[in-house]
Amino acid sequence: MKPEIKEKQEERFRNTENMEERYKAWAENMAALVALLITVGQEVGGEDFMRKVEDAIFEGTKLDAQKWKEAAGIGDMETASDCLAIGKVFDTMDDSLANF
Repeated sequence: MKPEIKEKQEERFRNTENMEERYKAWAENMAALVALLITVGQEVGGEDFMRKVEDAIFEGTKLDAQKWKEAAGIGDMETASDCLAIGKVFDTMDDSLANF
């Protein structure tokens, strides 16, 4: 990576004044792009496309859940139905994704 690009990126991460606004704009933009892709994909690919997308998302979420559980250091005893460990998972996500 070019040094000037790396420097700009590092500066953006140091400047947290409007982090909430930037994250919200990024999330809204990503959601709009996903909605657009799904709409176009459904029109072009039909029900087979939608079924494949649903399957891929479902499989991916199972892997993500396991990944975040391991990253948070959550043991089997903490994964009871009362969801007490969910705070650890959210804290790990915030630390990992810089959502502070």
